[in-house]
Amino acid sequence: STSMLVNDYYDFKLGHDSAKPFQPLSTPSRLPLKVLKRFLSYLYAVALVTVTMVPGVPARMAVIMGLMLTFWYTQHLKPRTWLKNAVCATLIALSPLTSAMGAMSVTGVTGDWTSLFQVVGMLFVGILGREVTMDISDVQDDSHHGVRTVPVVYGTK
Repeated sequence: STSMLVNDYYDFKLGHDSAKPFQPLSTPSRLPLKVLKRFLSYLYAVALVTVTMVPGVPARMAVIMGLMLTFWYTQHLKPRTWLKNAVCATLIALSPLTSAMGAMSVTGVTGDWTSLFQVVGMLFVGILGREVTMDISDVQDDSHHGVRTVPVVYGTK
């Protein structure tokens, strides 16, 4: 949820949601940017404090890495073609890996890493394809706002 809020914050701040009347932040009367920015600060602070409850250092590091990627995503990573899609796919694919690392830390049982990495790899590829497909539906808006998605860069000229 943090990444979606950060993305909505920057899209709204830059005026990218003006053509989407049903976006939660499409009008200033719904939620002032100052309030959203403060809420995001609190949300990330709570996430960083509660990460101490995640069992095992590898799982904790994966959660922290995910938080950092979601924070940097819209402002720094989203403008880079392919990287935005890869980051989204990575964040979702890391979920079962992080859960498995936490479970292994609690139980002390190590599992079949090969099967786990196969699932993570398949999830990454599936979500990467989904992200590119979703960008196709936004090609006009992305092109208008200078967002260099895969369909904007490699689509019909």
